[in-house]
Amino acid sequence: LINLAENGIDWVHLRAFVGLPNLKTLQLSGNKIADAGMIGRAVKDIPNLSILKIDRNVISKLNEASFVDLPSLKELYLNDNTITEIYHGAFHRTPSLKLVHLENNYLRRVHPESFLQASGSGVEVIHLHQNEIGRVEELRSLLD
Repeated sequence: LINLAENGIDWVHLRAFVGLPNLKTLQLSGNKIADAGMIGRAVKDIPNLSILKIDRNVISKLNEASFVDLPSLKELYLNDNTITEIYHGAFHRTPSLKLVHLENNYLRRVHPESFLQASGSGVEVIHLHQNEIGRVEELRSLLD
C-alpha cells in the first residue's frame, strides 16, 4: 500500500511508480488530480496493482483510453469527483476489473459500451448512485 491521500497532488510523472512490482493498492484520494488518463498511464508500470483509489479529486471526464492495459486491476474508486461523462473505451483491456465506484459525481449519461466485456473489461458492479442521470437506456450493455 502506498497512501498519498490528502496531499494536494495535481500532477504525477509517467514513471513515478516504476520499480514497484509488489504494490497492490495505491491511494491518491483527496488530491487535486484532474486528468484520470495521467494516472492510468502512470500505473501501467505496476503489474500487480489491484486497487486504485482516486476518489475525491477534480476529475471531470473519463476519456477514451483513460484506463488501458491494467490486467490486475480489480477495484477502481472514482467516486466524489466532478465526472460528467465517460467516453467509449475509457476502460479497455482491464479483464480483472470487477468493481467501479462512480457515485456522487455529475454523470448525465454513461456511454453504453464503456464497460462491455468485448472491450476487455470484466466489470461486474458499477456504483452510479447520486449522479444526475436523467435517462436510462441500454443498461444491459453496460455489463454484457
